[in-house]
Amino acid sequence: MVNAAGEVIVPAAGESATVEERSFLRRFEPLFNGEASWETTAVSDPVPSVSSESAPRAPLMSAVLRGRFSSERSETASAVSPVVNSGWLPWFAGRELHFLGWACNNDGLRYGVELEIAGVLASLVVAFPNGFEQGRTILLRDGNGNIVHGAGGDLLNKEQSHLLADISLAPTLPHWRIVVMEAPGAVVGGRMVTLVAVVLCMILVVAIMVSGWLLLRDAYRHQREAQTKTTFVANVSHELRTPLTSIRMYAELLHEGRVASDEKRQHYLTVIVQEAQRLTRLVGNVLDFSRIEQGRKTYHGEVVDLATVIEHVVGLQKERITAAGIKVVIDVADDLTVWCDCDSFEQVLLNLIDNAIKYGASGGQLSISAISMGDKAVLRLCDNGPGVPLRLRKNLFLPFHRADDSITATQPGCGLGLSISRRLLRDMGGELDYEPNPDGGACFVLTVPILGESDETA
Repeated sequence: MVNAAGEVIVPAAGESATVEERSFLRRFEPLFNGEASWETTAVSDPVPSVSSESAPRAPLMSAVLRGRFSSERSETASAVSPVVNSGWLPWFAGRELHFLGWACNNDGLRYGVELEIAGVLASLVVAFPNGFEQGRTILLRDGNGNIVHGAGGDLLNKEQSHLLADISLAPTLPHWRIVVMEAPGAVVGGRMVTLVAVVLCMILVVAIMVSGWLLLRDAYRHQREAQTKTTFVANVSHELRTPLTSIRMYAELLHEGRVASDEKRQHYLTVIVQEAQRLTRLVGNVLDFSRIEQGRKTYHGEVVDLATVIEHVVGLQKERITAAGIKVVIDVADDLTVWCDCDSFEQVLLNLIDNAIKYGASGGQLSISAISMGDKAVLRLCDNGPGVPLRLRKNLFLPFHRADDSITATQPGCGLGLSISRRLLRDMGGELDYEPNPDGGACFVLTVPILGESDETA
C-alpha cells in the first residue's frame, strides 16, 4: 500500500520486510521513488526498470532493507474510500516481464497487486486455437524471442518456413508478438491467416485486461473485507470492555461494603445482572457466527410452544424494556407450536428485541404477533422507532454491517445480530426479512416451520 506522497505504508514501521516483500519493492522501486509514472507507458517510451540482481540502493530501498519505513500505517478502523482511478502496468525488471494492477481511492491510498506471469500465460494459452491449417504454425514469442506457446503443427525453424504475419501485442504485452509461419509448398492464404492472427491478438489483449480487472477487483474486495473485520474486532473489544468495567466497579463497591442504601445496592445488582446478560448475548453471537462459518453449528429440533418462548424471552428483558419506556403487546395463539432448536430460536428473539430496545422510540410500543400460514408460522416484531433508511436495507443482514460502525456509536453493538439471526432461521428451515412498519418504525418478519422432519414423514 502506498500513500499520496508515494511512501510505502505496508509493512508498518519497525517491521522487518520478508524476502518476498524485499523482492517486490526492489522490482518496482522506480514507482515508489517517483522515477516512473503509475500510468501505462507506451512501448515507444519504455517503462524504467530495475535489475533484479544489481539494483542501486535508493533511500527508500535502504529503509526497506533495514525494516524501517518513512510513514506510519493508516488507522485500521477508517472507512474504505471508493476507487477513483486504476491502471494495469506492464513492467520489466531485469529480463523478465511483470504485471502490476493498481487502484487509487479518494484518500490517495494506492493498492497494488502483482499478477504472476504464469497466470497471464494460462489466459493466453486458452485463447489459442487447437487446430490450424496444415503447414502453418502460429507462435507466441516473448520479448527475448523465445517461443512461449505454439499451435497448428510442428514448431518450424525459420529456415524451413516463411513469415505470413507478425503482430505486436503492445502495449498490453510489450515486445511480445504473435507470429504465423508457413512451411514451403503450403497453399498460400495470407489474408485469411492475417485476419486470424489479428482476431487472436484481440482475444489475447481482452483476456489479459479482463484477468487484470478481475484480479484487481478481488484484491480491493479482500482489502475492504479485511478493513470491515478489523472494525468489527475493534467494536467487539469495546463492547466487551464496557460491561466488564461496570460489573467490576459495582461488584467492588458491594464487596467492600461501601453502599449503605438498600435501594442503591439493589440498583447496582440490577446493573450487574443486565451487563452480564449483555455479555452473554455478545459472546453467544460471536460463538454462533464462528460455528456457522466453520459449519460446526448443530441444531436439536423439538416442538416449541410459540407463546411460551416469546413470553420467556420478553421476561428476560423486562428490566431493559421498562427502563426504555417501551410497551410490549403480544398477540399469539396459545396452541401455536413450531419446530425449531429452542436455544437458537431464543437467540434470534433476543437479538430482535435487543434491536427494538436500542432503536425503538422511547415510550413507544413493541408488538409481537404470530399467525399460522400453511406449514409455517409467521411472526412479526414491529416497533415505533425511526426504521431503517432505504439506502441501508440491502446491507441490513450482512455480517459486521452497522449504520454507524464507529466505536463511539450512540448505541452499542458489533453488527452480527441480524446476520446471525437470519442464518440461524434459514438453517432451521425458516426465514428472516425486513419490512417497514406502516405506522412508522421497523418490522421484522420471521417464518418458522410448524412441522419437523419426523412429523412430515409420519
